[in-house]
Amino acid sequence: MAKVLKNVNKMLTTLQVVACNNRINMKYVRLFNDLKLNAVRKSLADESISRKFKIAKESISTQLQTLLSINEQKAIQIITHHRDLCQRSRKSIRDNYKTCRSYGITDDSIINCPELLYQHDLDEKLHLAREASYDINNVAGLLKVNITSFSKIISRLNKENDHIVHLSKLLNVKPSEMCEYISKKPFLLSLKLDRVTESIQLLKENGISESDILNDLWTLNYKKSTIERRIQFVRENNFEQIKTWMIRAPLDVILKYIQIRSENKLILGNDSLGEYLSRRLECNLEQANYLITKLPALKGKSVKKMDEIIDYLYSLNIHPAHICITPKILLHSVETMKKRVQELHDQGVH
Repeated sequence: MAKVLKNVNKMLTTLQVVACNNRINMKYVRLFNDLKLNAVRKSLADESISRKFKIAKESISTQLQTLLSINEQKAIQIITHHRDLCQRSRKSIRDNYKTCRSYGITDDSIINCPELLYQHDLDEKLHLAREASYDINNVAGLLKVNITSFSKIISRLNKENDHIVHLSKLLNVKPSEMCEYISKKPFLLSLKLDRVTESIQLLKENGISESDILNDLWTLNYKKSTIERRIQFVRENNFEQIKTWMIRAPLDVILKYIQIRSENKLILGNDSLGEYLSRRLECNLEQANYLITKLPALKGKSVKKMDEIIDYLYSLNIHPAHICITPKILLHSVETMKKRVQELHDQGVH
């Protein structure tokens, strides 16, 4: 009797587990169905948005071709980089175009600055711009900024009307191009011309090109004395070429860079990074250089840390070819890799 009761209890327990599992399974089935339904809904919504954008894109493309006398390829290129055009009505775009033309803005200026076609306060800005003694087409790039910033810019230009021309000559660009840079870095207009002239000349004398300065205009926000001190520090640490980031970066960043460079030199010797990777990953130089091209972040990675991660991966019996297939793994630290490996072990993956 006791044995029968024991078997019955065992069967009941089994049935309870099955029932429980069935409830859990049904719960996950419902969850899966909900997720699947949400995914379908999202897909349909995305498809609808995509379809609407495609229709708007075709419509606006045709309008731009007509207004600006450009081909379809150029119109699509403009829309791709300025998707806000598709959020505006054809009438709104046409009205902005007519406003631009009434103030003397050429089609070429509009093509270079398509933002003019979807600005809400364009007429107000153009009215302010007319007060300045600049050619409206030269300052068209400044119209991108909001009305408050634009008012301040015009006020400064009225006080120093040769500011843009002077900067454009110093950096060897057209005034219209200089306005594009100023629209992104308005602080340039607040700098005194004599100060910024000294800074640019100092940078040029130390091998920094105009294009490098234009790509890192924040460098001009520093005083000449600050730039001189940083250049001297960089030269004392035997840098072959001075970069703009070395001028503005915090000192601890520079010191860290010097440390990494010294460590890299000890490991690399006279080898290039490509030659090092070729040797360590047992691949030819062409393949190694391709990895660097594919993943430029490798250039800034500490070779010492890269060496450690390669050693660790080899200790896990990972083949060099597998590392070449997924070179991003070299950007991780050994500590991160150990955590990942432990997580895999915990999941039963060995």
